Amino acid sequence: MSKYYCICYGQPGKRVETLFPKIACVRTSVGCPNRCSFCVVHFLANGRYHQREVEDVVDEIASLPQEYIYFVDDETFINTKRLTRMAEMLIERGVKKKYISWARSDTVCKHPELFKLWKQAGLEFVYVGFESLEEDNLNAYNKNATVSQNREAREILRKLDLNIHAALMVNPDFEKKDFLTVQRAIKEMAPAEFAFTVYSPPPGTQEFGENRGRFICNDPCLYYDCLHTILPTRLPLKEFYRYFTILYAMGASRIPAKANKVKLPLRDHFKFALGGMKFGWQMYHMYREYDKKYW
Repeated sequence: MSKYYCICYGQPGKRVETLFPKIACVRTSVGCPNRCSFCVVHFLANGRYHQREVEDVVDEIASLPQEYIYFVDDETFINTKRLTRMAEMLIERGVKKKYISWARSDTVCKHPELFKLWKQAGLEFVYVGFESLEEDNLNAYNKNATVSQNREAREILRKLDLNIHAALMVNPDFEKKDFLTVQRAIKEMAPAEFAFTVYSPPPGTQEFGENRGRFICNDPCLYYDCLHTILPTRLPLKEFYRYFTILYAMGASRIPAKANKVKLPLRDHFKFALGGMKFGWQMYHMYREYDKKYW
């Protein structure tokens, strides 16, 4: 699949052929045993966690022509024994790939040796749902992870020379000071790839039903994409999305490829810049998609 790509190249002075390599998506499991309040996965999976046989996954990976493999599991490293065996089999069979995967910060902290093993197997990029660097927010999200674990996980991955994609979340009730806190987190965590989402109660969940009378759009399911808010914001929508756009701009300027002056083809510089500007324009003007009384 060519629509998935990574911009995390972190080796100083490295020259790469393209910023947008073709990537094969592999799913080794479905569902997640965790119950984060912002996530719809456990609802979609009916509370179950299904896992493919390790041998079957390794066979599929070995058969793929793409160099990059993106594990699209809802949470890849839940079963650490299973993932240990998977990495061992890939190494034993001499499968040479580069891997991208999601992982929880508490898993990284509890099992650093697992990520060291996966580094040997070819893991290069780790997407981590840090969500917040404030304890109150993590508790509200039912994340079952702490700020100290977030920081420790970041340091473990850095020491292993694994590139980090940091996922952070903003709340509709954020004020200016809260956005400034996220900005400080970006500076603290850089260099890293960043993604930001807006908290919305997932459709079909108890939280969704409890907030039904507060929705600011006629069809909340249509707006539910982790970028549109379906709840009223404390700031006027125009101001809220202005600060939200700033977060993305700050994150884009602090990716490892830029921080380490990785040499990229000129065409990819242009493609990345153009895509970023289009996305930024859409975020900045997202308030226009709501009734004017919320602007």
